[in-house]
Amino acid sequence: MAQRKTRATTAAERLAASNNVASTRALHRQKSTVTEESKTEDPDSDHDQVQNQTPRAKRATPSSDIFSGTYLSYTGHNPSVLSKRLKQMWQSLQTTSSHLEQQEDGVLDIHATQKLQLVATELLQEKLLHHQDNHVRSLLACCLVELLRLSAPDSPFDSQDDLYRVFQLFIEQLQALGKKTTTKITELQQMHMLESLATAKTCLLVANLDTTLHGEKRMMVQVFETLFDLIDHKHSVKLEHLMINFMVTCIEESNDVDISLLEVLIQPFVSTDVRSATNDTTIKFSTRLAEEIIGRTSEILQSPFSQYFNNVLVETPTPSHVYAIIAHLYKITPSLLHSVLPTICLQLQAENITIRSNAITLIGNILASSPGNFNSELLKIFRDFLTRFRDTSKEIRILMIQKSILIWESKQEVSEWIEKELSLRACDPEWEVRQVVVHEICDFAANSLDIKRNHDGIESSV
Repeated sequence: MAQRKTRATTAAERLAASNNVASTRALHRQKSTVTEESKTEDPDSDHDQVQNQTPRAKRATPSSDIFSGTYLSYTGHNPSVLSKRLKQMWQSLQTTSSHLEQQEDGVLDIHATQKLQLVATELLQEKLLHHQDNHVRSLLACCLVELLRLSAPDSPFDSQDDLYRVFQLFIEQLQALGKKTTTKITELQQMHMLESLATAKTCLLVANLDTTLHGEKRMMVQVFETLFDLIDHKHSVKLEHLMINFMVTCIEESNDVDISLLEVLIQPFVSTDVRSATNDTTIKFSTRLAEEIIGRTSEILQSPFSQYFNNVLVETPTPSHVYAIIAHLYKITPSLLHSVLPTICLQLQAENITIRSNAITLIGNILASSPGNFNSELLKIFRDFLTRFRDTSKEIRILMIQKSILIWESKQEVSEWIEKELSLRACDPEWEVRQVVVHEICDFAANSLDIKRNHDGIESSV
């Protein structure tokens, strides 16, 4: 006997049939859309264009389809169709309110997080991350950076490893900026990616991303190295400002500033850098970049730099370029090295003549270039500095004469002390020392004259 159908079972069957029809229609809509898209190529794709095509009216794609988690699954092997869909997804993500914006407006989309997770999972497919088409990878990076913006300050990805792969793609895109093989459209997309990284609250993610599982440098260090290698005169002022803002924010958001990051920041100041012999322009722009970043984050960097240089200065021997870096940093922000100067003063008493010579040169340059009058700290350092006029080495005494003249020229308030020491060196037992005193004082006097040439001859006045 056939089982009697009740109203409930009949309704259930109708609902199931309706769902099957809806699912079939959705699948058919996805495939038919792909068929239409495949008939027109994306002009920005690296894929060869199909010729002699009839233009068709564009059909708007519902956001529910774009954020379904399967929107990119029906593109087949056509890079142009994939590029179009990535571009549509990027545009939809750009018009979506971020989690922070929703909180401010008081209107939260309870399904937003779930939608973003579906999109994140779809975008992190290996076949997309390592796609051969440059335009596809560029659009993929734009979509991923929008995901970070929407989820900030949290990560939209399930693991640190996923976030690591995303930033590896970002680094690849940054390295491609300005290359001859990069199209103008792709370069604009890469610029958008950098701008989004700089303006959205994503710096916290890159600043504290753990890369120890991959045995590599901190992600923040890798990004900084990429940006410093990238900048040169060919890039716009806007790009330079984006880089600076991004790196400044990363430092501000970082839990700690380690040695590897400090070394990236000071690398442009190293005069012995082999790059300076081959690309002076790049060094010039990277130096300006480092100066701006250090100047804006000096309060955060003061303690790490103090610890770093105090450790380096106790090494025997201290690398000579370290003193040049310290002098450069002092010109940027004197307060940055507040705790380092006492360590340098201790080197004035070192047995090694090279160490004493380097310390005298550095302190002499710092005292001569310091703005305004000496404060109590610099005055104490100046007094310790003067003791080297009586050094047992005549080379050190000669160096003291030369460096003191520089201070004498710029710091009239201590001229009396310097004149006294120079008078004593004029009676030095070594003839070479006495000769240097006479030459330096004569040169100083000549440079201090205000010489004007007129029609009748030369008129001089002190």
